[in-house]
Amino acid sequence: MLDGIDLLDEHGVIRDVNGCLLELTGFVGDDLMGQDVSLLVPSRDRAIFYARMMFTASEIDAATASGDSSKESHERS
Repeated sequence: MLDGIDLLDEHGVIRDVNGCLLELTGFVGDDLMGQDVSLLVPSRDRAIFYARMMFTASEIDAATASGDSSKESHERS
């Protein structure tokens, strides 16, 4: 199984992707760089996707504030 990975900034903008993601999606080269991550999420699933993304971001913020860096590095890997 391939693991497509994208790296996002705090606004959900794609900053980097791996080759597997390109293979899985059919995009090539830098097509995804600078695009909103919603491009990769079917429209019917976007509300759930953003809710989960915001929940994860709040968990990371809480872990960082409490000094628990293990949660942050796990969520971002």
